[in-house]
Amino acid sequence: MRMKLHLNFLFFSFLFANIALAQTNLSNGLIIDMPFNANTKDTSGNQFHGQNNGAILVADRCGHPNSAFSFNGVDAYIELPYKPLLNNAYSFSMWLNAEVLPAAGNYVYPFAIGGTGGGQNIALCNNAMQGWSGGAYNNGNPTVSLVSAGIMPNTNQWYHVVLTRDSIKIKLYIDGVLNTNEVNYGNWNTNVGNTLPNYGNSGIATIGGRDLNPNFYFKGAIDDVKIYDRPLTAEEVVALYNEKNCLNIQNLSTHTQINLYPNPAQQAITIELADLEEVKSYSIIDALGKVVKNASISANGQLLNIQLSELAAGIYEIQLRSNKTIYRKQFSIVN
Repeated sequence: MRMKLHLNFLFFSFLFANIALAQTNLSNGLIIDMPFNANTKDTSGNQFHGQNNGAILVADRCGHPNSAFSFNGVDAYIELPYKPLLNNAYSFSMWLNAEVLPAAGNYVYPFAIGGTGGGQNIALCNNAMQGWSGGAYNNGNPTVSLVSAGIMPNTNQWYHVVLTRDSIKIKLYIDGVLNTNEVNYGNWNTNVGNTLPNYGNSGIATIGGRDLNPNFYFKGAIDDVKIYDRPLTAEEVVALYNEKNCLNIQNLSTHTQINLYPNPAQQAITIELADLEEVKSYSIIDALGKVVKNASISANGQLLNIQLSELAAGIYEIQLRSNKTIYRKQFSIVN
């Protein structure tokens, strides 16, 4: 019986690893892919290359030299082809590292596309909206859709930010986790469906600023810009977050300061972690590679309790993410 259970565990481990890859096709709908490997070339095959205007090459989040671009917050930007980005649905994905935060009441734009009277963008705000944000003008009500993290990011720290849009609303993901604070900002988001984006007139698409407005330039570093003509799924956002992983990956079972119990579990699991305040988020992934539960973590102690009552019996993997490490462990749920 023990041998059979061991073989089943290996089978599900193999199934999990392979089907997870099969379910995410990150090239589907990809319009622009700029890894910033010493240049602003588009590697998607569409040849929508960027034109650099004053941004300088720096090390990326993994420490590789000449693999990201730094923007001075004054006049530096990278211009992208405009017309290919005028889509009714989209996803904007990029890694962002703010060197300074906007002064109170101000906001800047790591990415924006649009012109007078319209536009779609990723912003860093310090007003009613706080932190990484997404903004979208609409041809309909509400005329503007807004989402925001609700807290200011740390400076000199890399974040993965994704903004998606379908016919219903825009969604903001930070480090692979869906933001849920939009109701705190007047509930300004589309919610009735069939709402198309408004790109305004005489537009421009820029990385590092918006409309070449001197008040809107971003000061910091940007890397791995990807633009899609469709909304990515939550699973695809997580796959992008992990696509070029330079973090140290450890198994929970080999880390002396971490313990997960009970395993097998029924209604909940408890994770004991000496440095739990360093963990920023977690994801639970089923045997088919689907993210079934994820959330940000605001730890106030050394124990993290996760409810599992909504999940079916089976084998799962949990991933705990800090700024430097991903802790991983498989566990099972029994009836």
